[in-house]
Amino acid sequence: MPSDVDLSAALSRVKESETSLVAQVLRTTVAAVTSYVAALLLTGPDPQPILSPLTALLVVQVTSYATFTTGVQRVASVVSGVLIAVMFSEAVGLNWWSLTLLLLASLGLGHLIRLGDSINEVAISAMIVLGVSQVADTAWDRIAETLIGAAVGMVFSLVLAPPVHVRPANEAVMSAFDALTRLLDTMAREIGEDVSHARAHGWLEEARRIDRDIVRVDATLSTAEEGTRLNPRGRRATVRVLALRSGLDTAEISAVALRMVCRALSGLYARGEHGEPAYTEIPLATAQSLRSLFHSLAALFAAYGHLVVLHGRALPEEAARAENTQRERLAEALEDRSRTEAILLADSIENPDRWELYGTLLTAVDKLVDETRPAGTPGDLAQRIEERRRRLAEERRLRAVVARPGPVLRERIRRVVAPTDRLLRAPRRLPRPLRHTLRRRT
Repeated sequence: MPSDVDLSAALSRVKESETSLVAQVLRTTVAAVTSYVAALLLTGPDPQPILSPLTALLVVQVTSYATFTTGVQRVASVVSGVLIAVMFSEAVGLNWWSLTLLLLASLGLGHLIRLGDSINEVAISAMIVLGVSQVADTAWDRIAETLIGAAVGMVFSLVLAPPVHVRPANEAVMSAFDALTRLLDTMAREIGEDVSHARAHGWLEEARRIDRDIVRVDATLSTAEEGTRLNPRGRRATVRVLALRSGLDTAEISAVALRMVCRALSGLYARGEHGEPAYTEIPLATAQSLRSLFHSLAALFAAYGHLVVLHGRALPEEAARAENTQRERLAEALEDRSRTEAILLADSIENPDRWELYGTLLTAVDKLVDETRPAGTPGDLAQRIEERRRRLAEERRLRAVVARPGPVLRERIRRVVAPTDRLLRAPRRLPRPLRHTLRRRT
């Protein structure tokens, strides 16, 4: 039976999801109707400006960043298509070969200026404008309605800013750490028993499933990251989102390391061609040490996940307690790791065929521990957040430089290409000694 706390949390998540859905529907509807009324006032009722609410309907997205990018892409696609249609209308009419050229030019231009999902809109706008008798009037109406709809959608995203979606990302990242913790607890509980190869392989399959689930967690967190951009509400959530991204990076690497642990255990419990054990039975002391180690790692990941969720909130006392708890769990895991290493070394001396699998297991355990280092070490969570923030800023700066190539970029390209170009460039004339040598031979 689920506890009252779990039930209330689930009901709260359902209520929040429904509230967000209703708010998005109302925001989109009001934006579309407002753009229609604005188009009626600015362009008149003849013809009906139905393109304006359609544009607003397509522009208003879940996040402000997506709204602005969609709005810019849609305006650019419509203007490009209209300009191509106007140029074609001056030269040729509408027939099969002019339509072919029109589509090739429209789609090619859309790919050239990287319009994304709005590439087809270039061709659609061009065909609609070219297919009417009054090209100039239709072209202006289509551009005006698109501008009105896109502008209304962008204004609504500023006035009625959408939520940042931090809570779904928070729960998604926490679910990744919960999955790692549950698997480690299961392994600790079952490894002391009579473990079959099928059960050990089941641990490996569960680790693979966790690795696949992290991809979905990454998609949820990416939505939250996008929600902080161009959003008035996003400034306060930036640190929390960066902390969640750092935590998810840790969970992703840890899932790979845990899969290595499970693969080593699956190899230890493997069976031969005739069903006989590939290795002798693991001693009781080794199983008990592994059980204690997995319990410590499970507690460590539970504490680290709790610390990641608290980072960035205005709860300094609770965060300090969580960090102290995480330090204690790390010390216990390190102690169990050292004790397990000594026991595995003694076991591998008596059973040298197992030393390679033991080495793989300990290497993966070291990776699990290193990923959860507290403050004051290279694994510091705050340091990771700051490094990621600088990396994102550098990526944005480089994208801006590449998007607007200038003298500085051309000079850098010249410096990179010039040495290679000199090496590849063939000399116009052979050196004098070599010319004399060839003459004597010929």
